[in-house]
Parts: sequence; C-alpha cells; structure tokens
Amino acid sequence: NGVEIYFSDMQDAADLSFLSFTINWDYFKSNIALPLSQKTDTGLNEVNEILAAQRIEITSVARKKDFAWDPYKVSEQNIVEGWQEALALLRQTVMNTTWALAGCYDKIVHHLGGLDSSIVLACLAQAPQKAEIFVLTNYTDSPLGDERQYSRQVAKLYGVDLNEVKLDYRRADLNRVFSFNKHHNPVFGIECTQITNEGLELVIDRDAQVTSSGVGGDGIFYQMPDFYGALDYVHRHGLFGKDCLRIYLEASRYSRKSIFTIGKEIFRERFSPDACYDHVQKKLSSNVIRPLLNPEFLGDMDYRTLLHPFLAPEPRFSKGKYAHIRHSAIVEVGYYNTYDPDYRSEAIHPLLSQPVIEACLRIPVWTLTYGGVDRGLARKAFKMDLPSDVVRRYTKSTPMQHYKDVYEYNIDLLRDTLLNGVLVKEGVLLKDKLETALKRNDPFLQTQPSEILGYFALEAWLQGWGDREKQHPSSLKLAM
Repeated sequence: NGVEIYFSDMQDAADLSFLSFTINWDYFKSNIALPLSQKTDTGLNEVNEILAAQRIEITSVARKKDFAWDPYKVSEQNIVEGWQEALALLRQTVMNTTWALAGCYDKIVHHLGGLDSSIVLACLAQAPQKAEIFVLTNYTDSPLGDERQYSRQVAKLYGVDLNEVKLDYRRADLNRVFSFNKHHNPVFGIECTQITNEGLELVIDRDAQVTSSGVGGDGIFYQMPDFYGALDYVHRHGLFGKDCLRIYLEASRYSRKSIFTIGKEIFRERFSPDACYDHVQKKLSSNVIRPLLNPEFLGDMDYRTLLHPFLAPEPRFSKGKYAHIRHSAIVEVGYYNTYDPDYRSEAIHPLLSQPVIEACLRIPVWTLTYGGVDRGLARKAFKMDLPSDVVRRYTKSTPMQHYKDVYEYNIDLLRDTLLNGVLVKEGVLLKDKLETALKRNDPFLQTQPSEILGYFALEAWLQGWGDREKQHPSSLKLAM
C-alpha cells in the first residue's frame, strides 16, 4: 500500500504475517552460478537490499541511492608499500579496533583455532579494559581437524579458560535447518561445526554477551591463490621496479610455481593482460565442479549483471587487489547466530570492521604476502604476541571428516528431502544422478558430502518460504 519497511533482520519482516514473499528465481540461479558474491537483488522478489557501502537518502519528494564509500578509491590513496610502515599500521589498527569493539562487554566467548583467531585473542587479552574471555576450540578424530596443540599454546600464553569440544555428528540433527531464522538470501552450505550449538551453550553457561572469532582473516590479511603479488607489482611499477627481483621470488615461493612461469605471466600482464574480473573469476572457480546440477537450469544468462557494482572492476584494475576487495570489503557478515532463534548472543568481527579493511586495502598485495607466505605481514606484525608454532604454521585444519559423518548420519533425511523436494521439481538438480549420489556408503561417490549438504540448505530455504503461513488482511491499517 505504498509503504516501505526498512529492517536489518529478515526474521523481523517474516514475522509480519500480512506480508507476502515469493522466490526470485533469477537471483537463485545467479547465487548458484556465482556463489559468495553479493548481488543487487535478493532471493525474494519483495525485498531489496541496501548494499555494502550504499546509502539511501529519503526526503519528502524523492529517494536517492548512492555509495558513501568506495574500496577502490581507498586502495589507491595513501598507499603503504614499505613493510615496516605497513606492519605498524596493520598492528595498531587491528589492536585498536578489537579493543574498541570488545570494550563494551564484560564476558566474551572466543572461537579459537588458526592464525587469525589467535591474533584476535592476543588483541582481546591485551585490551586496556579486559573482558573475561572464554575460549572454545572444536576438534575431530581426524588429524586434519584437530588444532588443539596450537589452541592450548595460545590459551596458556594468555591464561584464558580453554574449552575443548569434540564435534559429535550425532548431535547434528539436520531437521533443525527448517526452523532456522529466516534469511532473504539462500546460502549454499550448512555450518556443520555450529549446528550442534556448543558455542551457544558456552555463551549461556558463562553468561557471556557476545562471541568473537577470526572470521575474515584469510581475506583481509590475504590468503588468495597464486602470484597476484607479482602481477600487481608489474601493474604499478613496470617490469623492473627497484624491488622487482625480491617480489618475483616471493611470488614464486607463495604460489609454488617456478620463476620461469612467473616471468611468463608478468610479461603477459605488462603487454597483453587479461581483463581483471575474467582472470580472477577463472582462478577462483577453476576447481568448482557440480555434477548434480542441471546445466539447462542456469541457461546462458550473464549473471555478472546482477553482481554488486563493486564486484565488476575496470578491466585494467590490478588483479590481486581486486581479489582482496572481493574477499574483504564486499562480504556478507552474520552478526546473529542463525541457529539461535532467541538471539541470546551476537557476534563481533574485528577483522571485518571498516578501519581494518581500509588499512589493509592501502597495503599492496606483495607487502601483505611479505616473505612469500600467505598473511606474511600479519604473521610478522604479531610475531611477538603469539607462540612461534602458531606464527610458523602454514597448514589449515579442515572439518571435512565431520561433514562426512554428518552426511552419513542424516542420509535418510537428505534422501527423502532432496529427491522429493523443490530443487528436483524445478529441474535444478538431475534426479537420476542425485539418486546415485545418495546411495548409502556408495564407494563410487563422486560428489563431496559438503556439496549435497549445500543443496539441502538451498532446499530448506525454498521450503521455508513456501511453507510460511500468510495472512492477508483487508488493509495494512487493520494488520497493524
């Protein structure tokens, strides 16, 4: 009736039963074709999103949209190339921002595991106004999913309460996804490490107000694929800048590719470069194979037209910095626990706050990967605040064994839901291939459990909106 409702949580709008919502299938397709990228639309035809960095000015006569902040301009102004100056900027900004965000709380539950979360804990523990910190680290039976040897060292260093919780697939009841808090966009994936709610239980038990973690560290401190540091250096300084040899050797170490391969690529970048978006998108999606997806469902539409404008860079923009912006400045951050309908805790994400983003965007990729290692500058900046084993650790833990166990434990639910669901009826998934993939303990399974769990999450989202009870009052005034 000519009324616009502005809200920050989709569940608030969904609770207004007089509002109708329908699926935006173009967005749904784009979300499969280009996942983890913010779009100009949402998954619901009736809902628009105020995009990252966007503002809306409302007056009595008009409504104006523009962007109040531009990460590309930030990345090209007051650039800090020298590693010593960059190190001081990074350390000071991360420290001060974490202190400011955490300073409002008395008790914090912190999720600890890798380098990034260890850096955040080091900042929390050294804050002028110290909160009481309770640390949670999850582990699995698989050595690839066990970070306790590192978590124990960091927790001991700062004398915090460490809670080690083994991920138990038997507690991961996937029926719960149908009662999640509503979201305006479908998400391809289920957080199997969170669905059992150990973190929420610790928050309640310790009477904590907030949770924190190292979310965003890989993107903001820079852990992107390949030799973008070298390509960005050539883009800015040409082939023979004063630090070219060191940068090329570090890029070779970082990407684990020969200096001859690096040389060929930097010459191409100098004289005949690929378009920025095409090069980065190809690099990031090169290993994505989804055999269960019906190719006819996506069609031949160019889904890039639906992307956030900041995700469509100028063709000659530096590739490494674009990948940096894409994975740090334009990401969707959850401040509420999807699995907590009572909103008993919220989250702070120090590494994805604007001051940290801006500081890191001003630092070139080849400086962020100082020494030819991922997150090299961050490692050096917090070297004295962390155990040496944590600083020198270059492996990543993976919960894939837990995901596999959750998949097998819930196989009957997955089979019944997916084979009889909206995704099959709408031709999104190939039913015959899906049936083959869902055979219990199939030794020829070609799809990863995480992929099937991702489709289950999409199915739950579709069914959640389709099953939502609606009331249609005669007028908005009556409903209110």
